Amino acid sequence: MFQVSRLSKIGFILFCSVTMLAAAPNPVAVVNAASWVPSALPNGSIARGSLFIVTGQSMGPSTIQHANTYPLPTSAGLGGTTVQVTVGGTTNYCIMIYTVDYQVAAILPSGTSEGTGTLTVTYQGAAGNVPIHVVKNGFGIFAVNQQGSGPGVIDNAAFQLRVPNDAAHPGDVLIIWGTGLGPITSDETIAPPQVDLGTGVQVFVGGQKAVVSYGGRGSSAGLDQINFTVPAGVSGCYVSVVTELAGVSSNFTTVPVAAPGQAFCEEAGGLTAAELTKVVNGGVLNTGYIDLSTIAGNYAVADFEQWNYANLIASHGLAGGPSMGSCTVYNVPSGQGVVTADPFAVPGLDAGPQLNLTGPNGAKPIALISKGHYEAQLSAEGQPQYLAPGNYTINNSSGGADIGAFKASLTIPEPLVWTNKDAVRSVSGSKNVTITWSGGGPNDVVSIIGITGLASILIDTEFFCSAPASAGTFTIPSEVLALLPQAGLDASHEPGADLIVGLVPSLAQTNFSAPGLDLGIFFSYTFTTSATVVSIQ
Repeated sequence: MFQVSRLSKIGFILFCSVTMLAAAPNPVAVVNAASWVPSALPNGSIARGSLFIVTGQSMGPSTIQHANTYPLPTSAGLGGTTVQVTVGGTTNYCIMIYTVDYQVAAILPSGTSEGTGTLTVTYQGAAGNVPIHVVKNGFGIFAVNQQGSGPGVIDNAAFQLRVPNDAAHPGDVLIIWGTGLGPITSDETIAPPQVDLGTGVQVFVGGQKAVVSYGGRGSSAGLDQINFTVPAGVSGCYVSVVTELAGVSSNFTTVPVAAPGQAFCEEAGGLTAAELTKVVNGGVLNTGYIDLSTIAGNYAVADFEQWNYANLIASHGLAGGPSMGSCTVYNVPSGQGVVTADPFAVPGLDAGPQLNLTGPNGAKPIALISKGHYEAQLSAEGQPQYLAPGNYTINNSSGGADIGAFKASLTIPEPLVWTNKDAVRSVSGSKNVTITWSGGGPNDVVSIIGITGLASILIDTEFFCSAPASAGTFTIPSEVLALLPQAGLDASHEPGADLIVGLVPSLAQTNFSAPGLDLGIFFSYTFTTSATVVSIQ
Protein backbone atom coordinates (compact mmCIF):
# COMPACT_ATOMS: atom_id res chain seq x y z
CA MET A 1 0.00 0.00 0.00
CA PHE A 2 1.29 3.44 -0.91
CA GLN A 3 0.93 6.39 1.44
CA VAL A 4 1.16 10.12 0.94
CA SER A 5 -0.20 13.16 2.75
CA ARG A 6 -2.89 14.59 0.46
CA LEU A 7 -4.89 16.97 2.66
CA SER A 8 -3.04 20.04 1.40
CA LYS A 9 -3.70 18.94 -2.18
CA ILE A 10 -7.41 18.22 -1.92
CA GLY A 11 -8.35 21.83 -2.62
CA PHE A 12 -6.25 21.81 -5.78
CA ILE A 13 -7.72 18.51 -6.97
CA LEU A 14 -11.30 19.53 -6.28
CA PHE A 15 -11.40 23.23 -6.97
CA CYS A 16 -12.54 24.34 -10.40
CA SER A 17 -12.01 28.04 -11.04
CA VAL A 18 -15.24 29.66 -12.16
CA THR A 19 -16.20 33.29 -11.80
CA MET A 20 -19.82 33.77 -10.76
CA LEU A 21 -21.64 36.29 -8.59
CA ALA A 22 -25.23 36.08 -7.35
CA ALA A 23 -27.63 37.85 -5.00
CA ALA A 24 -29.36 34.97 -3.18
CA PRO A 25 -28.37 31.57 -1.75
CA ASN A 26 -29.08 29.03 -4.46
CA PRO A 27 -27.45 25.56 -4.48
CA VAL A 28 -28.37 23.98 -7.82
CA ALA A 29 -26.46 20.71 -8.23
CA VAL A 30 -24.57 18.07 -6.24
CA VAL A 31 -21.87 16.01 -7.98
CA ASN A 32 -19.16 13.54 -7.10
CA ALA A 33 -16.08 15.71 -6.56
CA ALA A 34 -13.98 13.60 -8.95
CA SER A 35 -16.33 12.64 -11.79
CA TRP A 36 -18.59 15.72 -11.99
CA VAL A 37 -21.32 13.46 -13.45
CA PRO A 38 -24.82 15.03 -13.27
CA SER A 39 -27.01 13.41 -10.63
CA ALA A 40 -29.67 12.31 -13.14
CA LEU A 41 -27.27 10.00 -14.99
CA PRO A 42 -26.72 6.32 -14.08
CA ASN A 43 -23.42 6.99 -12.26
CA GLY A 44 -24.38 10.37 -10.77
CA SER A 45 -25.40 9.38 -7.24
CA ILE A 46 -23.32 10.37 -4.19
CA ALA A 47 -21.71 7.63 -2.11
CA ARG A 48 -21.61 7.54 1.67
CA GLY A 49 -18.20 8.74 2.85
CA SER A 50 -17.34 10.44 -0.45
CA LEU A 51 -16.21 13.92 -1.38
CA PHE A 52 -18.89 15.92 -3.18
CA ILE A 53 -19.25 19.38 -4.67
CA VAL A 54 -22.27 21.67 -4.57
CA THR A 55 -22.49 24.28 -7.33
CA GLY A 56 -24.72 27.33 -7.16
CA GLN A 57 -24.65 30.94 -5.99
CA SER A 58 -24.09 32.85 -2.76
CA MET A 59 -23.17 29.77 -0.74
CA GLY A 60 -20.00 31.17 0.83
CA PRO A 61 -17.54 34.07 1.00
CA SER A 62 -16.20 35.77 -2.11
CA THR A 63 -12.70 34.46 -1.33
CA ILE A 64 -12.29 30.71 -1.05
CA GLN A 65 -11.80 29.34 2.48
CA HIS A 66 -10.08 25.94 2.87
CA ALA A 67 -10.06 23.56 5.80
CA ASN A 68 -6.32 23.04 5.97
CA THR A 69 -5.91 21.16 9.26
CA TYR A 70 -7.49 18.24 11.08
CA PRO A 71 -10.01 17.83 12.55
CA LEU A 72 -12.15 19.07 9.67
CA PRO A 73 -15.13 21.27 10.64
CA THR A 74 -18.73 20.03 10.72
CA SER A 75 -21.44 21.90 12.67
CA ALA A 76 -19.10 24.83 13.32
CA GLY A 77 -18.93 25.39 9.58
CA LEU A 78 -16.23 26.99 7.46
CA GLY A 79 -16.15 30.62 6.37
CA GLY A 80 -19.76 31.01 7.54
CA THR A 81 -20.97 27.98 5.54
CA THR A 82 -22.46 24.75 6.89
CA VAL A 83 -23.86 21.80 4.94
CA GLN A 84 -26.44 19.32 6.22
CA VAL A 85 -27.90 16.21 4.62
CA THR A 86 -31.32 14.77 5.43
CA VAL A 87 -32.32 11.30 4.24
CA GLY A 88 -35.01 9.09 5.75
CA GLY A 89 -35.83 11.67 8.41
CA THR A 90 -32.28 11.77 9.80
CA THR A 91 -30.11 14.89 9.46
CA ASN A 92 -26.31 14.97 9.66
CA TYR A 93 -23.75 17.73 9.28
CA CYS A 94 -21.38 17.20 6.39
CA ILE A 95 -17.62 17.58 6.80
CA MET A 96 -16.32 20.78 5.22
CA ILE A 97 -13.39 20.93 2.77
CA TYR A 98 -13.77 24.41 1.22
CA THR A 99 -16.36 27.08 0.56
CA VAL A 100 -16.68 30.01 -1.81
CA ASP A 101 -19.61 31.96 -3.25
CA TYR A 102 -20.36 29.58 -6.14
CA GLN A 103 -18.96 26.23 -4.95
CA VAL A 104 -18.78 24.18 -1.76
CA ALA A 105 -16.88 20.91 -1.20
CA ALA A 106 -17.58 18.53 1.66
CA ILE A 107 -17.60 14.89 2.72
CA LEU A 108 -20.91 13.05 2.98
CA PRO A 109 -20.82 11.29 6.38
CA SER A 110 -20.56 7.51 6.15
CA GLY A 111 -23.50 7.25 8.55
CA THR A 112 -25.88 8.93 6.09
CA SER A 113 -28.91 6.84 5.18
CA GLU A 114 -29.27 5.66 1.59
CA GLY A 115 -32.01 6.98 -0.67
CA THR A 116 -33.29 10.31 -1.93
CA GLY A 117 -33.06 13.27 0.39
CA THR A 118 -32.16 16.94 0.75
CA LEU A 119 -28.87 18.76 1.03
CA THR A 120 -29.09 22.10 2.83
CA VAL A 121 -26.39 24.76 2.39
CA THR A 122 -26.52 27.56 4.96
CA TYR A 123 -24.44 30.71 4.67
CA GLN A 124 -24.63 33.45 7.28
CA GLY A 125 -28.12 32.35 8.32
CA ALA A 126 -29.60 32.01 4.83
CA ALA A 127 -30.33 28.47 3.62
CA GLY A 128 -30.98 26.79 0.30
CA ASN A 129 -31.88 23.19 -0.55
CA VAL A 130 -31.00 20.84 -3.39
CA PRO A 131 -31.98 17.17 -3.90
CA ILE A 132 -29.40 14.44 -3.33
CA HIS A 133 -29.49 10.69 -3.97
CA VAL A 134 -27.28 8.70 -1.62
CA VAL A 135 -25.89 5.24 -2.36
CA LYS A 136 -23.41 2.96 -0.60
CA ASN A 137 -20.84 2.96 -3.42
CA GLY A 138 -20.37 5.37 -6.32
CA PHE A 139 -16.76 5.84 -7.36
CA GLY A 140 -15.41 8.73 -9.43
CA ILE A 141 -11.87 9.17 -10.80
CA PHE A 142 -10.18 12.56 -10.54
CA ALA A 143 -9.09 14.02 -13.89
CA VAL A 144 -6.24 16.40 -14.57
CA ASN A 145 -8.68 18.89 -16.15
CA GLN A 146 -10.68 18.88 -12.86
CA GLN A 147 -13.87 18.17 -14.80
CA GLY A 148 -13.92 14.37 -14.76
CA SER A 149 -12.78 13.49 -18.30
CA GLY A 150 -9.56 13.02 -20.22
CA PRO A 151 -6.28 12.09 -18.50
CA GLY A 152 -6.88 10.76 -15.00
CA VAL A 153 -5.02 11.64 -11.82
CA ILE A 154 -3.13 8.36 -11.98
CA ASP A 155 0.29 8.08 -10.33
CA ASN A 156 3.10 5.58 -10.20
CA ALA A 157 4.37 4.11 -6.93
CA ALA A 158 6.45 7.26 -6.34
CA PHE A 159 3.30 9.42 -6.59
CA GLN A 160 4.34 10.88 -9.95
CA LEU A 161 1.56 11.63 -12.43
CA ARG A 162 1.75 9.50 -15.58
CA VAL A 163 2.15 11.88 -18.55
CA PRO A 164 2.88 11.37 -22.28
CA ASN A 165 6.62 12.02 -21.83
CA ASP A 166 6.84 9.74 -18.77
CA ALA A 167 4.30 7.06 -19.54
CA ALA A 168 3.31 3.92 -17.68
CA HIS A 169 4.23 0.45 -18.93
CA PRO A 170 2.50 -2.93 -18.85
CA GLY A 171 3.25 -4.53 -15.50
CA ASP A 172 3.55 -1.22 -13.63
CA VAL A 173 1.57 -0.75 -10.43
CA LEU A 174 -0.35 2.52 -10.63
CA ILE A 175 -2.61 4.46 -8.26
CA ILE A 176 -6.00 5.85 -9.23
CA TRP A 177 -7.08 8.77 -7.05
CA GLY A 178 -10.80 9.22 -6.63
CA THR A 179 -13.67 9.19 -4.18
CA GLY A 180 -16.77 7.10 -3.50
CA LEU A 181 -15.55 3.59 -2.68
CA GLY A 182 -17.95 3.55 0.25
CA PRO A 183 -18.42 4.18 3.98
CA ILE A 184 -15.94 3.69 6.80
CA THR A 185 -16.49 3.41 10.56
CA SER A 186 -13.65 5.60 11.84
CA ASP A 187 -13.68 9.36 12.53
CA GLU A 188 -13.95 11.07 9.14
CA THR A 189 -12.82 14.48 10.35
CA ILE A 190 -9.25 13.22 10.66
CA ALA A 191 -6.83 11.29 8.43
CA PRO A 192 -8.37 7.85 7.86
CA PRO A 193 -6.70 4.49 8.42
CA GLN A 194 -5.54 2.91 5.18
CA VAL A 195 -7.53 -0.30 5.12
CA ASP A 196 -8.74 -2.14 2.04
CA LEU A 197 -12.53 -1.77 2.07
CA GLY A 198 -13.07 -5.10 0.32
CA THR A 199 -15.58 -3.65 -2.13
CA GLY A 200 -14.53 -5.81 -5.07
CA VAL A 201 -13.93 -2.74 -7.22
CA GLN A 202 -12.70 -3.65 -10.71
CA VAL A 203 -10.42 -1.63 -13.00
CA PHE A 204 -10.46 -1.87 -16.80
CA VAL A 205 -7.52 -0.49 -18.81
CA GLY A 206 -7.99 -0.29 -22.57
CA GLY A 207 -10.95 -2.63 -22.13
CA GLN A 208 -8.84 -5.23 -20.31
CA LYS A 209 -9.42 -6.20 -16.70
CA ALA A 210 -6.54 -5.21 -14.43
CA VAL A 211 -5.40 -6.84 -11.19
CA VAL A 212 -6.42 -4.68 -8.21
CA SER A 213 -4.19 -4.92 -5.13
CA TYR A 214 -5.83 -2.25 -2.92
CA GLY A 215 -9.04 -0.28 -2.83
CA GLY A 216 -9.61 1.96 0.18
CA ARG A 217 -9.01 5.37 1.66
CA GLY A 218 -5.89 7.27 0.81
CA SER A 219 -4.23 9.21 3.58
CA SER A 220 -6.67 12.15 3.43
CA ALA A 221 -10.29 12.29 4.56
CA GLY A 222 -12.73 11.25 1.83
CA LEU A 223 -9.95 10.57 -0.68
CA ASP A 224 -9.75 7.02 -2.06
CA GLN A 225 -7.00 5.21 -3.87
CA ILE A 226 -7.06 2.10 -6.02
CA ASN A 227 -3.77 0.32 -6.74
CA PHE A 228 -3.76 -1.78 -9.93
CA THR A 229 -1.33 -3.39 -12.36
CA VAL A 230 -1.33 -2.24 -16.00
CA PRO A 231 -2.29 -5.30 -18.08
CA ALA A 232 -0.26 -6.52 -21.04
CA GLY A 233 -1.25 -5.65 -24.58
CA VAL A 234 -2.32 -2.02 -24.10
CA SER A 235 -0.50 1.05 -25.42
CA GLY A 236 -1.13 4.61 -26.52
CA CYS A 237 -1.27 8.11 -25.12
CA TYR A 238 -5.00 7.94 -24.28
CA VAL A 239 -5.66 4.40 -23.04
CA SER A 240 -9.01 4.27 -21.28
CA VAL A 241 -9.28 3.70 -17.52
CA VAL A 242 -12.64 3.02 -15.86
CA THR A 243 -13.72 1.29 -12.67
CA GLU A 244 -16.80 -0.80 -11.96
CA LEU A 245 -18.24 -1.15 -8.49
CA ALA A 246 -21.57 -2.65 -7.45
CA GLY A 247 -22.55 -2.85 -11.12
CA VAL A 248 -21.98 0.87 -11.77
CA SER A 249 -19.22 2.28 -13.97
CA SER A 250 -17.23 5.33 -12.92
CA ASN A 251 -16.42 8.19 -15.23
CA PHE A 252 -13.92 7.33 -17.97
CA THR A 253 -10.40 8.73 -17.86
CA THR A 254 -7.20 7.89 -19.72
CA VAL A 255 -3.56 7.08 -18.98
CA PRO A 256 -0.52 7.07 -21.29
CA VAL A 257 1.09 3.64 -21.73
CA ALA A 258 4.33 3.07 -23.62
CA ALA A 259 6.18 -0.03 -24.73
CA PRO A 260 8.73 -1.44 -22.26
CA GLY A 261 11.86 0.67 -22.15
CA GLN A 262 10.24 3.71 -23.74
CA ALA A 263 9.48 6.90 -21.81
CA PHE A 264 7.31 8.52 -24.51
CA CYS A 265 3.94 7.10 -25.53
CA GLU A 266 3.12 6.75 -29.22
CA GLU A 267 -0.16 7.47 -30.96
CA ALA A 268 -1.08 7.38 -34.65
CA GLY A 269 -1.58 10.99 -35.68
CA GLY A 270 -0.26 12.14 -32.30
CA LEU A 271 2.78 14.04 -31.17
CA THR A 272 6.32 12.82 -31.74
CA ALA A 273 8.91 12.56 -28.98
CA ALA A 274 10.64 15.68 -30.37
CA GLU A 275 7.39 17.67 -30.30
CA LEU A 276 6.64 16.55 -26.74
CA THR A 277 10.18 17.38 -25.65
CA LYS A 278 9.81 20.93 -26.94
CA VAL A 279 6.75 21.48 -24.75
CA VAL A 280 8.25 19.69 -21.74
CA ASN A 281 11.23 22.04 -21.88
CA GLY A 282 9.01 25.10 -21.52
CA GLY A 283 8.20 25.76 -25.14
CA VAL A 284 4.83 25.93 -26.85
CA LEU A 285 3.45 23.83 -29.67
CA ASN A 286 1.48 25.43 -32.52
CA THR A 287 -0.95 22.90 -34.00
CA GLY A 288 -3.52 22.82 -36.76
CA TYR A 289 -6.21 20.13 -37.02
CA ILE A 290 -8.63 20.16 -39.96
CA ASP A 291 -11.48 17.64 -39.85
CA LEU A 292 -14.03 16.71 -42.52
CA SER A 293 -16.87 14.71 -40.97
CA THR A 294 -19.93 12.97 -42.37
CA ILE A 295 -21.81 12.54 -39.10
CA ALA A 296 -25.35 14.04 -38.95
CA GLY A 297 -24.69 15.93 -42.16
CA ASN A 298 -21.37 17.09 -43.56
CA TYR A 299 -19.12 19.43 -41.59
CA ALA A 300 -15.67 20.96 -41.79
CA VAL A 301 -14.00 22.06 -38.56
CA ALA A 302 -10.47 23.43 -38.14
CA ASP A 303 -8.60 24.52 -35.02
CA PHE A 304 -5.25 26.30 -34.94
CA GLU A 305 -4.06 26.45 -31.34
CA GLN A 306 -1.04 27.04 -29.13
CA TRP A 307 -0.40 24.43 -26.44
CA ASN A 308 1.75 24.62 -23.33
CA TYR A 309 2.64 21.65 -21.14
CA ALA A 310 -0.09 22.19 -18.53
CA ASN A 311 -2.81 22.22 -21.19
CA LEU A 312 -1.32 19.32 -23.11
CA ILE A 313 -1.26 16.87 -20.18
CA ALA A 314 -4.88 17.76 -19.30
CA SER A 315 -6.18 17.34 -22.85
CA HIS A 316 -8.40 14.57 -24.23
CA GLY A 317 -5.93 14.47 -27.12
CA LEU A 318 -5.49 16.84 -30.02
CA ALA A 319 -7.63 14.59 -32.24
CA GLY A 320 -10.19 13.97 -29.47
CA GLY A 321 -10.45 10.20 -29.65
CA PRO A 322 -9.13 7.42 -27.40
CA SER A 323 -6.20 5.13 -28.15
CA MET A 324 -6.67 2.12 -30.41
CA GLY A 325 -8.74 -0.54 -28.69
CA SER A 326 -10.09 1.88 -26.09
CA CYS A 327 -13.43 3.57 -25.47
CA THR A 328 -14.20 6.75 -23.61
CA VAL A 329 -17.40 8.44 -22.46
CA TYR A 330 -18.27 12.16 -22.36
CA ASN A 331 -21.22 14.10 -20.93
CA VAL A 332 -21.80 17.27 -22.95
CA PRO A 333 -24.55 19.88 -23.49
CA SER A 334 -27.36 18.59 -25.71
CA GLY A 335 -27.56 19.53 -29.35
CA GLN A 336 -23.82 19.96 -29.98
CA GLY A 337 -23.42 16.72 -31.91
CA VAL A 338 -20.32 14.66 -31.30
CA VAL A 339 -18.20 16.76 -28.96
CA THR A 340 -14.78 15.61 -27.81
CA ALA A 341 -13.33 19.06 -27.18
CA ASP A 342 -11.56 19.81 -23.93
CA PRO A 343 -13.53 21.66 -21.21
CA PHE A 344 -10.96 24.45 -21.19
CA ALA A 345 -9.73 26.99 -23.72
CA VAL A 346 -6.29 27.23 -25.28
CA PRO A 347 -5.08 30.26 -27.26
CA GLY A 348 -6.16 30.31 -30.88
CA LEU A 349 -3.82 31.18 -33.75
CA ASP A 350 -4.68 33.47 -36.66
CA ALA A 351 -4.47 31.38 -39.84
CA GLY A 352 -6.31 33.88 -42.05
CA PRO A 353 -9.84 35.20 -42.63
CA GLN A 354 -11.19 31.88 -43.98
CA LEU A 355 -10.21 28.45 -45.28
CA ASN A 356 -11.03 27.25 -48.78
CA LEU A 357 -12.10 23.64 -49.40
CA THR A 358 -12.35 22.08 -52.87
CA GLY A 359 -13.63 18.58 -53.68
CA PRO A 360 -15.55 16.55 -56.26
CA ASN A 361 -18.71 18.58 -55.53
CA GLY A 362 -17.12 22.02 -55.91
CA ALA A 363 -15.66 24.67 -53.62
CA LYS A 364 -16.79 25.63 -50.11
CA PRO A 365 -15.57 28.41 -47.79
CA ILE A 366 -14.82 27.47 -44.17
CA ALA A 367 -15.69 30.52 -42.10
CA LEU A 368 -13.69 32.02 -39.24
CA ILE A 369 -15.80 31.69 -36.06
CA SER A 370 -13.29 32.86 -33.47
CA LYS A 371 -9.53 33.29 -33.44
CA GLY A 372 -8.07 30.00 -34.61
CA HIS A 373 -11.44 28.24 -34.98
CA TYR A 374 -13.09 27.70 -38.38
CA GLU A 375 -16.18 25.71 -39.26
CA ALA A 376 -18.91 25.23 -41.85
CA GLN A 377 -21.86 22.94 -42.46
CA LEU A 378 -21.13 21.58 -45.91
CA SER A 379 -24.53 19.91 -46.30
CA ALA A 380 -27.42 19.20 -43.96
CA GLU A 381 -28.60 15.78 -42.82
CA GLY A 382 -31.12 14.37 -45.30
CA GLN A 383 -29.85 16.60 -48.12
CA PRO A 384 -27.45 15.65 -50.97
CA GLN A 385 -24.09 15.19 -49.28
CA TYR A 386 -21.11 17.34 -50.22
CA LEU A 387 -18.49 14.91 -48.94
CA ALA A 388 -18.11 11.94 -51.27
CA PRO A 389 -15.25 9.59 -52.10
CA GLY A 390 -12.58 11.50 -53.99
CA ASN A 391 -9.79 14.04 -53.69
CA TYR A 392 -9.97 17.17 -51.50
CA THR A 393 -7.68 20.17 -51.04
CA ILE A 394 -7.80 22.96 -48.51
CA ASN A 395 -5.83 26.20 -48.22
CA ASN A 396 -5.80 29.48 -46.32
CA SER A 397 -4.86 31.76 -49.24
CA SER A 398 -2.01 34.01 -48.01
CA GLY A 399 -2.40 32.98 -44.35
CA GLY A 400 -2.74 35.05 -41.19
CA ALA A 401 -0.72 36.82 -38.54
CA ASP A 402 0.30 33.57 -36.77
CA ILE A 403 0.12 30.85 -39.43
CA GLY A 404 1.43 31.39 -42.94
CA ALA A 405 0.07 30.05 -46.22
CA PHE A 406 -0.52 26.30 -46.59
CA LYS A 407 -2.20 23.83 -48.93
CA ALA A 408 -3.16 20.30 -47.88
CA SER A 409 -4.70 17.39 -49.76
CA LEU A 410 -6.30 14.07 -48.91
CA THR A 411 -8.42 11.34 -50.48
CA ILE A 412 -11.69 10.08 -48.99
CA PRO A 413 -12.14 6.41 -49.99
CA GLU A 414 -15.28 4.31 -50.21
CA PRO A 415 -16.94 3.81 -46.82
CA LEU A 416 -16.87 0.54 -44.95
CA VAL A 417 -19.99 -1.59 -44.53
CA TRP A 418 -21.50 -2.24 -41.10
CA THR A 419 -22.37 -5.91 -41.54
CA ASN A 420 -24.45 -6.58 -38.40
CA LYS A 421 -26.26 -3.25 -38.28
CA ASP A 422 -29.76 -4.79 -38.34
CA ALA A 423 -28.92 -7.04 -35.41
CA VAL A 424 -28.07 -4.13 -33.12
CA ARG A 425 -31.54 -2.96 -32.16
CA SER A 426 -31.24 -2.94 -28.38
CA VAL A 427 -28.45 -2.64 -25.86
CA SER A 428 -28.12 -3.51 -22.20
CA GLY A 429 -25.79 -1.96 -19.68
CA SER A 430 -25.07 -5.44 -18.34
CA LYS A 431 -23.96 -6.95 -21.66
CA ASN A 432 -21.28 -6.28 -24.26
CA VAL A 433 -22.32 -5.42 -27.83
CA THR A 434 -20.22 -6.55 -30.78
CA ILE A 435 -20.02 -4.52 -34.01
CA THR A 436 -18.79 -6.12 -37.26
CA TRP A 437 -17.85 -4.53 -40.58
CA SER A 438 -16.16 -5.10 -43.91
CA GLY A 439 -13.86 -2.81 -45.84
CA GLY A 440 -11.05 -0.52 -44.83
CA GLY A 441 -7.32 -0.77 -45.38
CA PRO A 442 -4.60 -2.28 -43.18
CA ASN A 443 -3.73 1.10 -41.61
CA ASP A 444 -7.28 2.40 -41.27
CA VAL A 445 -9.13 3.06 -38.02
CA VAL A 446 -12.79 2.39 -37.28
CA SER A 447 -14.57 4.79 -34.92
CA ILE A 448 -17.73 3.65 -33.15
CA ILE A 449 -19.81 6.39 -31.55
CA GLY A 450 -23.01 6.28 -29.55
CA ILE A 451 -25.13 9.25 -28.51
CA THR A 452 -28.14 9.50 -26.24
CA GLY A 453 -29.29 12.01 -23.67
CA LEU A 454 -31.69 13.32 -21.07
CA ALA A 455 -33.94 16.13 -22.23
CA SER A 456 -34.72 16.96 -18.59
CA ILE A 457 -31.16 18.15 -17.94
CA LEU A 458 -30.12 18.93 -21.54
CA ILE A 459 -27.13 16.60 -21.31
CA ASP A 460 -26.02 14.11 -23.96
CA THR A 461 -23.94 11.07 -23.10
CA GLU A 462 -21.54 10.09 -25.88
CA PHE A 463 -19.13 7.22 -26.16
CA PHE A 464 -16.26 6.96 -28.62
CA CYS A 465 -14.36 3.73 -29.37
CA SER A 466 -11.41 3.18 -31.73
CA ALA A 467 -10.41 -0.09 -33.39
CA PRO A 468 -8.18 -1.20 -36.28
CA ALA A 469 -10.23 -1.63 -39.47
CA SER A 470 -8.35 -4.85 -40.24
CA ALA A 471 -9.93 -6.54 -37.20
CA GLY A 472 -13.39 -6.46 -38.76
CA THR A 473 -14.99 -6.49 -35.31
CA PHE A 474 -15.04 -4.62 -32.01
CA THR A 475 -16.89 -5.30 -28.79
CA ILE A 476 -18.28 -2.31 -26.91
CA PRO A 477 -17.88 -3.25 -23.23
CA SER A 478 -20.78 -3.18 -20.81
CA GLU A 479 -18.89 -0.61 -18.69
CA VAL A 480 -19.54 1.85 -21.54
CA LEU A 481 -23.13 0.89 -22.31
CA ALA A 482 -24.10 1.03 -18.62
CA LEU A 483 -23.65 4.81 -18.76
CA LEU A 484 -26.31 5.38 -21.44
CA PRO A 485 -29.44 6.93 -19.87
CA GLN A 486 -32.75 5.32 -20.78
CA ALA A 487 -34.22 8.39 -22.52
CA GLY A 488 -34.32 10.08 -25.90
CA LEU A 489 -32.43 13.14 -26.98
CA ASP A 490 -35.53 15.33 -26.77
CA ALA A 491 -39.32 15.17 -26.95
CA SER A 492 -39.23 14.41 -30.70
CA HIS A 493 -37.09 11.28 -30.23
CA GLU A 494 -38.31 7.96 -28.98
CA PRO A 495 -36.21 6.54 -26.14
CA GLY A 496 -33.02 5.17 -27.62
CA ALA A 497 -29.55 5.95 -28.79
CA ASP A 498 -27.88 6.59 -32.11
CA LEU A 499 -24.98 4.26 -32.85
CA ILE A 500 -22.68 5.35 -35.65
CA VAL A 501 -19.84 3.40 -37.22
CA GLY A 502 -17.32 5.22 -39.36
CA LEU A 503 -13.92 4.95 -40.97
CA VAL A 504 -10.81 7.06 -40.48
CA PRO A 505 -8.78 5.80 -43.44
CA SER A 506 -5.03 6.19 -43.69
CA LEU A 507 -5.60 7.81 -47.09
CA ALA A 508 -7.76 10.45 -45.39
CA GLN A 509 -5.10 11.67 -42.98
CA THR A 510 -2.17 13.74 -44.09
CA ASN A 511 0.31 16.06 -42.44
CA PHE A 512 0.83 19.58 -43.75
CA SER A 513 3.23 22.35 -42.91
CA ALA A 514 3.08 26.13 -42.81
CA PRO A 515 5.19 28.99 -41.44
CA GLY A 516 4.50 29.23 -37.67
CA LEU A 517 3.08 25.69 -37.44
CA ASP A 518 4.73 22.81 -35.56
CA LEU A 519 2.17 20.16 -36.46
CA GLY A 520 -0.62 20.20 -39.05
CA ILE A 521 -3.02 17.30 -39.72
CA PHE A 522 -5.82 17.20 -42.31
CA PHE A 523 -8.13 14.21 -41.83
CA SER A 524 -11.65 12.91 -42.42
CA TYR A 525 -14.11 10.86 -40.36
CA THR A 526 -16.23 9.00 -42.91
CA PHE A 527 -19.42 8.16 -40.98
CA THR A 528 -21.87 6.83 -43.50
CA THR A 529 -23.49 3.95 -41.62
CA SER A 530 -25.66 4.48 -38.57
CA ALA A 531 -28.58 2.97 -36.69
CA THR A 532 -31.00 4.04 -34.00
CA VAL A 533 -31.16 1.64 -31.09
CA VAL A 534 -34.78 1.46 -30.07
CA SER A 535 -34.29 -0.07 -26.64
CA ILE A 536 -31.87 0.67 -23.81
CA GLN A 537 -32.31 -1.70 -20.90
